[in-house]
Amino acid sequence: MPPITDLHCALGAVVGAREVNQAHRMHIQPFRASWRWHGHEFIANGFARDLDSTFQRVHSREKPRKRPHPKVQIVPVPSIHPKQSQLGIYAFTVYRDTTRNSVLNALTRKRFCNIIHSTKTISGLKMPITIEQVSQKTGLSVSTVSKAMNDYPDIAPETKKRVLQAARELNYHPSAAARNLRRKHTSKIGFVLPFAVSYISEYVSELITGAAMAAEATGYNLVLYINQPNQHEQLAKICRAREVDGLLLRGTDHVEETFALLDREEIPFVITGRRVDHPRASFIVPDNFGGAVMLMRHLIELGHTRIAFTARPALFESNTDRMAGYCEGLREAGIAVDRALIVETSVEPRSGYRAMNQLLDLSNPPTALFAIHDLIAIDAMQAAFDRGLRVPEDISIASFDGIQSTQITKPPITTVRQPITDIGKRAVEMLLARIADHSTPPLREIVPVQLIVRESTARAK
Repeated sequence: MPPITDLHCALGAVVGAREVNQAHRMHIQPFRASWRWHGHEFIANGFARDLDSTFQRVHSREKPRKRPHPKVQIVPVPSIHPKQSQLGIYAFTVYRDTTRNSVLNALTRKRFCNIIHSTKTISGLKMPITIEQVSQKTGLSVSTVSKAMNDYPDIAPETKKRVLQAARELNYHPSAAARNLRRKHTSKIGFVLPFAVSYISEYVSELITGAAMAAEATGYNLVLYINQPNQHEQLAKICRAREVDGLLLRGTDHVEETFALLDREEIPFVITGRRVDHPRASFIVPDNFGGAVMLMRHLIELGHTRIAFTARPALFESNTDRMAGYCEGLREAGIAVDRALIVETSVEPRSGYRAMNQLLDLSNPPTALFAIHDLIAIDAMQAAFDRGLRVPEDISIASFDGIQSTQITKPPITTVRQPITDIGKRAVEMLLARIADHSTPPLREIVPVQLIVRESTARAK
């Protein structure tokens, strides 16, 4: 079949109608035409208003190439109004569509009428079946077909079966865009990530997986929004365009400004991975403080007193809570906090490697390390190996999060496991509750965590 840019189409173009009642001359009239072109069958459906029955021929602006014209079959369609006459198509026109991958149009004297169905694919573009065609096939109204497709209780089972059978035969699938427009929602949830794609870690990947699973199970789609330089403007555009019904935020900067925007635009939201002390904030986080205390008790029970901590200020309250747990573990054991053993890290690659070297350069280096998250621990372990140290014989290393990679390092890393996938699922459930009822008070959950002891920690020498 010729490409769409090179296709000359013969279409039904002039519609004539004989009205039996002058008062209804302005009613919109339906028409239907089908034709074959290089072995492909097309069907055009459209509506025209009061066109006369004069033979009309419209030429394309450029002279068509010499090709055999397709044969056009004229199919009269009964009028949809009882006082209207039958409608026929009396002529056709030849024109050239010069727009690639656009829906072809049937030309009439006064307007374009969209071609809305093709039994074949035009340059890879499949024209969708419409609910009107299901209505025509069943002889039922569009409203009845719609109710049957949506399983309304006031539609008889026999009617539903008849409609569903026709839909299967036509390969009809309801338009999600049209359905959402009627229901005034998008069936989409946005997930806003405050960093570039290259920084999507294993942790975030598991979180997204859980959120996507929960969204799909409830008929929603998950849309990812990656951080842009003008993040606030991007967020404002998402809200004002009503691209989604609600937002998951993976942490957030400029809390007051962000929450004011979301409240003003009435967009429900849930924050993941950050405890936010704000009266309007809904969030779900692991028990960062409790998990850190649990890990410190484990290291101290192994006889460690020189325990280092790698902080990450960019993690906001998560950093604060884990550091507080670190300090609380030392306080319980009567060990003073040594600020030289607390080193900051960043999101940059090998940040944990550099932090570990800084700690090992101390005149009195630590015998154990509490890494704020697993990727820092993996970096730190490599730094220890590069210095000829053994883990855990020379230094114990433990961390927080429990991503799968900690199971395959040598040795496997002791970690505080949080149910990352479940947190993603629960975040969506919380968001959907707020979408269903905007008056729902802010929802806040702190999820229990579990200490997983592996071979990277051992008794202090």
